[in-house]
Amino acid sequence: NIYLGGMIPLSGRLVRQKGVVPAARIALELIDRDPNVLKDYKLELLIQDTQCQPDIVLTQFLQYLVNTTHPIAGILGPSCSETAEPIAGVAKHFNHILVSYSAEAVHLSKRAMFPYFFRTVPHISQNGEVFIELFSRLGWRQVALLAEDGQEFPEYHAFLQDLFSQHNIDIVFHRKMPRATATD
Repeated sequence: NIYLGGMIPLSGRLVRQKGVVPAARIALELIDRDPNVLKDYKLELLIQDTQCQPDIVLTQFLQYLVNTTHPIAGILGPSCSETAEPIAGVAKHFNHILVSYSAEAVHLSKRAMFPYFFRTVPHISQNGEVFIELFSRLGWRQVALLAEDGQEFPEYHAFLQDLFSQHNIDIVFHRKMPRATATD
């Protein structure tokens, strides 16, 4: 068996990606069924509920590291940018691979700092040129910036302010909004 850790928010106020666990299980089943991929091995996902809380994520990461019964080959997650950065920083010292499916913070792209951190979504600054093209086609010269509260907010808004200014697009309003919760 090859064991993979899963650091996924399953409970708490930030649960909103309920399809991650079923999708991961389907992916592992497809890999296990393919005789040309990892022949004679079986992948197993050991899931931990992170609740997108930094202290829980760190504790679970350390538990994965010391797990001698099921040594972890890599981790799916963490999903939240603010919990991914400290774990990605520590992972390089243990040569431990992390693959996040939703951490978007720009600074996580710094390969020298986070050589074992990968993601399946682009970092948030890669959306900038898409915004410029869209706003140009729509004829928009004024926009409002709303962002979910999180660590990447100041960096992302600064990036967008500079980009929009270069393209003569005025930001008439910008605000950090509270995170959505499971009941929203």
